[in-house]
Amino acid sequence: MVIAKSHSLKSYLVFYVKGFCVGIGNIAPGISGGTVALILGIYEDIIRAVRCFNFKLLKQILSFKIREALASIPWGFLIPLALGALTAIFSIAKLISWLFEHKPFVIWPFFFGLIFASAAVVSRRVKKWNGPRFAALALGAAGSFFVVGLVPAKTPDTSWFLFLTGALTICSSFLPGLSGDFMLVILGKYRYVLDAVSNLDFHTIFIVASGCVVGLIAFARVLEWLLENYHEVTMTVLTGFMLGSLRRVWPWKETIATALDRHGKIVPVVQKNIWPSELNGEVLGAAGLILLAIVLVLVFEYLTRERSS
Repeated sequence: MVIAKSHSLKSYLVFYVKGFCVGIGNIAPGISGGTVALILGIYEDIIRAVRCFNFKLLKQILSFKIREALASIPWGFLIPLALGALTAIFSIAKLISWLFEHKPFVIWPFFFGLIFASAAVVSRRVKKWNGPRFAALALGAAGSFFVVGLVPAKTPDTSWFLFLTGALTICSSFLPGLSGDFMLVILGKYRYVLDAVSNLDFHTIFIVASGCVVGLIAFARVLEWLLENYHEVTMTVLTGFMLGSLRRVWPWKETIATALDRHGKIVPVVQKNIWPSELNGEVLGAAGLILLAIVLVLVFEYLTRERSS
C-alpha cells in the first residue's frame, strides 16, 4: 500500500480500524503490534511514516518553516491510525487485564493460534526459500525463544527507568513475536503501566509515552534500512521471531515460582510449558480456540489481499 497525501472518508475509517487492531496487539501479552501490522499490510507504511520525523523536520520547525514541515508528514495515515490505537488501549485495557486474571485458559490458546497463523502469513512474503533463509529463520526463532523465556525482573519505578521502559517496549512492539507488552513483563512494568492506563495516571503515561516516541523514531530508521536493503532476509527473521514467541503463549503451563505484586496478589513469576495430561473438555476447548484464531487470521489476510489487489 502506498500512503497517499489525501484520502477518502472510507480510507480514514479503514486506517482507524487497523490502528484499533494494532492497539489491541500492543496491550495483549504474547501478541505484537508489529505482528498485527504485518497481517494488515501496513507494517512498512508505518515505518516509512515514522521515518518522516527526523532532523530535517526538526530543522524546518526551528527555521519556522512550519508549512513545509507539516506537509512532509502523512497525517492522513498517522492520525486515524494513532486514534484507533489509543482507543483500543484506553477502552480494552481493563478487559484484557480481567481476562488474563480470571480467564487465562480462554485467551492463551486464542493468542497461540493468532501468532501461529500470522507466522504462516508473513512467511509467504518470502519469495524464495534457501539454506541461508532457513538459517535466518532458525536464528530469529532461537532469539525470540530465548527472550520470551527470561524471568521477569523487579525494577525501580523511577522516571528514568519508565522512560527507558517506553523506548524498549516500542522497539519490541515493532518486532513480531517480541511484543511490547511482554517486554513490559520482562522489565517488571506490565501491571504498573496497565494500571496507569486504567486509572488515568497521566504522569506515568506521559513518561512512558515519551520514551516510546524517542525509541520509535530511532528504531524506525534501522528497520527501514533493513527492509530496503535486505527485505527477504528481514522478513525471514521476523517470521522466526513469531515462531519462537509461541513458547510464551503455549496454553498449558506449570507454575514454578510465585510472588506478590504491588497490590498484594499472588502472581506467577516462573513457569514452564507442559503437555496436557489428558484429553478432556478443557483441552478440546483450547484446540477449538486455536483453530478459530487460525481461521480468523487466514480469512482476514485473504480479504485484505483481495482488496489491495
